[in-house]
Amino acid sequence: MPITYTPLPDNVDYGKQSVTVPGTKQPGQTPHYRNAVYGLLDPDAPNYPKTLQDIFNNGYSFNPDAKLLGHRPVISRS
Repeated sequence: MPITYTPLPDNVDYGKQSVTVPGTKQPGQTPHYRNAVYGLLDPDAPNYPKTLQDIFNNGYSFNPDAKLLGHRPVISRS
C-alpha cells in the first residue's frame, strides 16, 4: 500500500502555505491546518494509511535498506 511521492511544484505560492481543515474550528481555538501544496487527505482513499504499521510500511517501501533511527547533531546552542 505505498503512497506515491509527489515533489513540490515549481510555482509554490509562499503566501498561501496552509489550508484550514473543515470542521476543526472550535470556539476559543484555532482550526487545524494542512499543507496547501498537497491539500487535504481523503481518509477513504484506498492508499490512506490507517495505522502506525501502515505508515511504517509505507516508509519502508521507499528504502528498505535505510536506517530506522537517525541522528540530528547540535549545530548551535544560541
